[in-house]
Amino acid sequence: MKMKKVLAIGLSLAMLLGLAACGSPDSGEPSASGTGTEPAAEESAPMEGEEGTDKEEPAASAEDVSLTMWTFPFGTDEQSAEERANYEAMAAEFEASTGIHVDVEIIPWGNRETKMLTAIASGEGPDVMYLNPDILKQFQAYGVLSPITEYVSDETIGAYSESLLDNSVRIGGELYGLPVLVDLGRPVYNLDLVAEIGMTEDTLPTTWEEYDAMLAELKDKGIYGVYYNYASSGVSNGAFAQFFSEGCDVVKEDGTVDIDGEAGRKVLERLASWYQNGYTPTDSLSVADGDANFMSGKAASALSSTGAGFFVRVAPDITFNWAAGPILSGDAGQYGISTVGSLGVSKSCRNVEAAAKWLEFFTETERNAQWCYFGGYICPKEDAVSPYQDLKGYGYILENLDCVRGEPNHAAARTMNTVFTPDLQAIVSGDVSLDEGIAKMKEDMEGIVSTVDALRN
Repeated sequence: MKMKKVLAIGLSLAMLLGLAACGSPDSGEPSASGTGTEPAAEESAPMEGEEGTDKEEPAASAEDVSLTMWTFPFGTDEQSAEERANYEAMAAEFEASTGIHVDVEIIPWGNRETKMLTAIASGEGPDVMYLNPDILKQFQAYGVLSPITEYVSDETIGAYSESLLDNSVRIGGELYGLPVLVDLGRPVYNLDLVAEIGMTEDTLPTTWEEYDAMLAELKDKGIYGVYYNYASSGVSNGAFAQFFSEGCDVVKEDGTVDIDGEAGRKVLERLASWYQNGYTPTDSLSVADGDANFMSGKAASALSSTGAGFFVRVAPDITFNWAAGPILSGDAGQYGISTVGSLGVSKSCRNVEAAAKWLEFFTETERNAQWCYFGGYICPKEDAVSPYQDLKGYGYILENLDCVRGEPNHAAARTMNTVFTPDLQAIVSGDVSLDEGIAKMKEDMEGIVSTVDALRN
């Protein structure tokens, strides 16, 4: 019965997120944030007394194993048939070598955590799921993921960096999935516009302080330095990357919210100043335009949520002279807008060992690299070679993957966006003072952390 209660509460949190979240501005296309914007699903999780995931199911026999994987569209609409064919070929190869059948279902990005929780609660959920770190930690807290450590070889684990595993799939010493992609962005600049202040590709900002100074100089020339997407989530608009760079964890692994510390205050004051000083257009407070203002030549820089994919899918359409700059650093280091995509195994999976075999097959370096190539992403294996390494703007990213840290390392990270975005907008607009806004943001975040942590007990 505990599982049903956990799922019911977890589903309500996920629906809250689905109703309030402002996902990636490209309307659901995968990005460094991996968020979507569709309305929350209407189904609800089974409550105590109803049939659901508490029901014991007999283990599937080794001779008759079938798995279902839920993933999401990583290509364009025009590539959908090719993408499905790729999965079918991969599943056929796996079945031929193991006898294990895999059905891969591609479902829309919007409200994916709600869809997965609803399906798992009804007993009809997938065995394997694509998960970003914030959702993976959320699901692990809800008790709906199976640890796979005992089924994964040391060779497979050793192909990843320890920091990558710790920031994505390893919780309490247990693996709850295997990474399948990494995404990392870097600032891009309109060289024609920054030339107005004497800046060249060789003198682009390297720190957030230098970036601030650039914005101020551009403002004096009547040029918007950036279109900052205040209406997006803390992952998509790069706020979390700024917090990490300055030494603020937002919420620590033990649940402590440190947004009110010196580092957190520094970032929030900076973000507010961009709007209040006119460095970004007034509509940026409420409209998430993605990279549109940059692409149209109206903003001198972009902190793009499309990550490495910007250089594959977006940059080819740029009509002006442009360059990508270094990932900006703060007092505590250098972190970019980023995420890690992983495959996890549902608690309801009847054969976790078989599912782990599929994960190891899927993440074999060459196969995983080809899959990442299709979507313009980076293979997380340390020995992988990217076909995009010579693409303008891309090679630097491959050399700086230690700058990846997409989300706060806590199960409440994803749900916190429901309060972070409106609380940030209130500070930026001047509806509340900085002190009042920070206090409310901390209180709101602590409330969500408390609710999520209660699910563990």
